Amino acid sequence: LSNLLCASLQEDPYGVAQRDIPKVLEGFVLYLLALETLTAQLTASVEGAGKKIEREATLKEIAEQVVPIESALKDGVRAVLDEFTEYLDSFSFPPRIAAKLQLLVDWG
Repeated sequence: LSNLLCASLQEDPYGVAQRDIPKVLEGFVLYLLALETLTAQLTASVEGAGKKIEREATLKEIAEQVVPIESALKDGVRAVLDEFTEYLDSFSFPPRIAAKLQLLVDWG
């Protein structure tokens, strides 16, 4: 989706796709926040567990299943933000979304 939005800057002379950029970025950020919550909950659920094998298995699943999705979402957000840098002032985001977007720009 981010690749399509980035390409739309050159390929969509009427700006149809660009209208949805704030909604798409908000969706990406909400998905990222949900994944961060899931990771925190899963990690917390095995922190106190006495079984080292269970802890390691959960951390491995997070690394294999969640981290790649988080990385892809972050890369997509950064790509869209980079491509539309000069137009970002015209977009408005809820404060929580804007703060997360700013963190992604500043720290990745």
